[in-house]
Amino acid sequence: MEKNRKWQTAGEVWKENAEFFVALLFFDCFSFLCLWLLDNRKSGKLAAIFVLFTGVIFVFLFLNKLKKKKKKFLYFQELLSDRNHLNRELNTDVLSFEEKWIIEKLREKIEDIEVEKKDKVLALQQQQEYVETWVHEIKTPISWLTLMLENREDEMSPKVYQKLQYMNVQLQEYVSQILYFSRLSYEHKREVMEWVSLRECIEYVLEEYEYLLTENGISIAKDLKIKEIFTDRKNLEFILSQAVSNSIQYRKEEKGQIIFSSYENGEKLCLCIEDNGKGVSEVDLPFVFEKGFTGSNGQENKKSTGIGLYLVKKLAENMKLVCSAKNREAGGFRLIIEFPKVEKEEIV
Repeated sequence: MEKNRKWQTAGEVWKENAEFFVALLFFDCFSFLCLWLLDNRKSGKLAAIFVLFTGVIFVFLFLNKLKKKKKKFLYFQELLSDRNHLNRELNTDVLSFEEKWIIEKLREKIEDIEVEKKDKVLALQQQQEYVETWVHEIKTPISWLTLMLENREDEMSPKVYQKLQYMNVQLQEYVSQILYFSRLSYEHKREVMEWVSLRECIEYVLEEYEYLLTENGISIAKDLKIKEIFTDRKNLEFILSQAVSNSIQYRKEEKGQIIFSSYENGEKLCLCIEDNGKGVSEVDLPFVFEKGFTGSNGQENKKSTGIGLYLVKKLAENMKLVCSAKNREAGGFRLIIEFPKVEKEEIV
């Protein structure tokens, strides 16, 4: 590698000074012609002297420029090895005026970029703080609404109670989406990895959607061959909640069903959430995880945002998980999350 770089440097020196070396060769040829015209008998000896002298000059100039090129390369290497080196005084013995001017302009550009970056980071931090504060504040009226629905159902008409229950679930879902969306840009992630019971996580999410599941006549089935997974509980619960929400939203008119299953697949542990709903058209299937994509089903359902599965995919990527989606052969949608197999003995 070092040898190739030396030959490359020599080639660059030749290209940069080719015009000078060619001019030197033409000068020699012209001198030979003049000597031959003046004295044909002595022209041979003088020509040999000229050739020798020109060769010495050529080798000396070439090696000198090669040395300067190498010195300049090492200087740039040192200059770029540390950000602080760019702020020190430039070595005018190594750099030409043009190179010095370019570096000065690069310094100014880097400083402008760093100032702009700091402003963006500050604005992002302020936005994240505002979102978290807003989420914290909005939970109070949502809690009051939940409490009212639990204790004063008999004071409301069935229609009003149904609408308020639906609004309550939707509000909680939207708040969770906003919170997780804002956390995607966090430099330091907040995952708390632990052994999590899949059954407990599923039951917790189903409890949150209990009213909508019951109201829409959706039954639940579980086939959990894997009981525990090493992951972040809150992120897993969010992923499950988005899957359940999609199954409710895109259910068919007849009796719906959501099936939770877990199984081992080679070196992976798979968690599968599937339903017997409308499914996704084959044309839309490759894009279901894209932000804002709602597809043909979303056109029918005006309340679709195209954010849920996007957040699921991003959360999975942050936790180094594999997330995929496909249609069931019997009709419906299947979401599969693949976890790495971890033995309890490996966790210290």
